[in-house]
Amino acid sequence: MQQRWAELLMIFATASLIPLEIRHLWHRPGLVGAVILLVNCFIVWFLYRVLNATRPTRTSRSPRLVETL
Repeated sequence: MQQRWAELLMIFATASLIPLEIRHLWHRPGLVGAVILLVNCFIVWFLYRVLNATRPTRTSRSPRLVETL
């Protein structure tokens, strides 16, 4: 049951941690915090790319032709 809203929620939940990590890095700069921030940004980017790659195609509904005898 791959629901689109659940996939988007996963991206937003992961991305919501980025401001907290930036704040932590601002107050306590360090290599580990910077690596964690970069990894989290990469994860959000990757999830976004995967979500766009699996986007369902929207087909335009054209009127059906009906043959009459």
